[in-house]
Amino acid sequence: MKTFTSHSSFVILFLLVTTLIACGDRQGDRVISFNREDFKEQKALKGRILEFDSLIMQPLQIQAYDSLLITYNVGVEKLFHIFNLNTGHKIGERITIGQGPKEMMSPCFVNRTDSVVLFDMMTSTVFSYSIPEFVSNEDPDFSSRVSFEEKPLWSNIRYLGNGFITAAYQAESPCYLFNKQGKRTMDFGTYPLPENSYKEAELMNAFRLDLTSDAKDKIATTYYFTDIIQIYDTAGILQKQLSGPDHFASVFKEVRNGNIITSKADPKTYRDAYYSPVSVGDQIFVLYNGKMVEDPDYNLLCKELFVIGWDGSLICRYTLDQGVSNITVDSQHRKIYGISDDPEYHIVEFEY
Repeated sequence: MKTFTSHSSFVILFLLVTTLIACGDRQGDRVISFNREDFKEQKALKGRILEFDSLIMQPLQIQAYDSLLITYNVGVEKLFHIFNLNTGHKIGERITIGQGPKEMMSPCFVNRTDSVVLFDMMTSTVFSYSIPEFVSNEDPDFSSRVSFEEKPLWSNIRYLGNGFITAAYQAESPCYLFNKQGKRTMDFGTYPLPENSYKEAELMNAFRLDLTSDAKDKIATTYYFTDIIQIYDTAGILQKQLSGPDHFASVFKEVRNGNIITSKADPKTYRDAYYSPVSVGDQIFVLYNGKMVEDPDYNLLCKELFVIGWDGSLICRYTLDQGVSNITVDSQHRKIYGISDDPEYHIVEFEY
């Protein structure tokens, strides 16, 4: 039997240690822990409440298209309300709630500013409209649509390269990737912590996420209940993981009721993190909450907004004088629009 000399053993040990250190360095480059003071810039923004000639109803999402602002509302017959930002005039209402050929049940905006693109989560279908058609026609006709084989998909959906990306709500991976025809092509990404430390129902609730993309070759997942942001390439390879600024994770515990298995947050750890990520050129704008959900004064309104480069750089931390729960960004005019419900629903404008 062949044996190793002490010199050979030393060489092998040296190579092994070197390899482990190199791997650790590469992992260290990808995983970054940060605090608020690590942002290159710190700025305070003062908001202005926008005045319109019609009431703001109950918007969940908003999207700016140059001088137009469209709100998606709940509790109304027609789901989308269109406003002129220059005049404050309400132009009209679009898309009736329902299951008819031109109706939707649970829509959300998709990341396009050159057209109005809506995703109906109930039917897993993306509808595209030209902006003039959506604005001028009370019953607009879509120019194209894509139906996905997974139904329903309870998540925002984003363009990515020649396809689409969405949250998966499954234990295997946090996202699904679809091609442009709506066919699922791969499970996408990895959860921030090892799966074997969580039961399936705990994992999916603890790491509920929102997402945005640059529409080309990068995606960011932002987590609701742990302050982690992950940036991936189109192959689902993690490029950066940013942990901060408060370094917490809400703990969920499995709950069984007969054959029904769910999970529930531990009130002592239940805390909000990131909301409403928006891709703006080579940057990501994302709201940060940080409040304990069980606190008596808890609400969804966020008073911090982080700007992060697609390379993971910490560009700017904005502090807002008024909290908002969802944003859209007009980079051309350098304006941020946000939704507030304090004390009633309204739209706040910030210049940055």
